[in-house]
Amino acid sequence: MDQYSYIANSDAAYVDQLYQAYKQDQQSVDESWQQFFKGFEFSLTYGEKTNGKASGATPNGVSANGNGQATVSKPIDATHAEKEVSVASLIKAYRSRGHLLAKTNPLKARKDRQPRVDLPDYALSDTDLDTVFESGKLLGIGPATLRVIMDSLRKIYAGEIGFEYMYIRELDVKNWLRNKIEKEALVFEPSLDEKKRILEKLNEATVFENFLATKYLGQKRFSLEGVR
Repeated sequence: MDQYSYIANSDAAYVDQLYQAYKQDQQSVDESWQQFFKGFEFSLTYGEKTNGKASGATPNGVSANGNGQATVSKPIDATHAEKEVSVASLIKAYRSRGHLLAKTNPLKARKDRQPRVDLPDYALSDTDLDTVFESGKLLGIGPATLRVIMDSLRKIYAGEIGFEYMYIRELDVKNWLRNKIEKEALVFEPSLDEKKRILEKLNEATVFENFLATKYLGQKRFSLEGVR
């Protein structure tokens, strides 16, 4: 997909909106976004201090430090800054549409709903997989390569459980649920005994539902089938 597509631009605009709110009041955005923007601004500030215009820099990008030693300046990488926003937009896309990839039916493959969460959708490619991005902080994993970020997103949102929550209007509720999902999904490894207990409780619930269906015919009720 072209990088100027509607999807890419809409997510980039969302990130820019958050950034403008962050500059007005840091507490107005979620903590994960605060950490991302701090790292993003640090990278820009560092680049500005070493872009060949400070510390007696010469036109060829070589400057002299306080001891008279020559140092090579580091220019601002505008392309990397743009890709930081692209990665942040990709994370938002997984949060919004990653459930469309979840393997919730073990009997057949899921229909392709075109969730648009591939790298080309956000002007990224396989050549960026080993590049470190500050956007990893949004997932609570700190600065990480795009490869690690993608693996984490797939494990969280494209596994055997689907999560759809971005429609929630209560910001506190949505943030709590998102943090619960993302922080625990990456480390959730139940033991064999825990798996047996989960199966036991599901069997008990199924038996109880069968009893209710038999005892109270035609009555409205909520069942496990409704939460699949």
